[in-house]
Amino acid sequence: MPNTTNKLNNNDCHLIREATRKLVREFDVFRNIRPSHNLSLSQSHALIEIKKYNRMTLGELTELLGLNKSSISRILSSLKSSAYIKQLPHPTDSRVKPFSLTSKGEKLLQKINIEANKRVHNALAIIDIKSRNKIIAGLNIYADALRQSRLKA
Repeated sequence: MPNTTNKLNNNDCHLIREATRKLVREFDVFRNIRPSHNLSLSQSHALIEIKKYNRMTLGELTELLGLNKSSISRILSSLKSSAYIKQLPHPTDSRVKPFSLTSKGEKLLQKINIEANKRVHNALAIIDIKSRNKIIAGLNIYADALRQSRLKA
């Protein structure tokens, strides 16, 4: 039973963790049912963020994805060797080498987004608009709180 007071309790944590595990499992099941690519979630997220910001450095991706530099470096290296991203020269600082998507990376990301959007659309079509808005707000609040908590640690 959800908590109806403003006081945090262990049951709140249990319910949130349980719901999060269900989400993660559903996303994982989806990836295993219809993989259109052999990318990890971290690689997919890197492509999404590079596209969103047009170009990103290793340091920017490290901060945004919350992974260590070594992991981000491996992710970028694999994406670059698969020709999904390219390294660009920085206009004023030769030590900074931003990455951007190649046309091959753009095409793959478009395919990933179509599949992911279809999955989410099919799920949201079952839910009334008021509940959808609550889900969107709740997920954003939760994700922001998790990030703030991680940054404070």
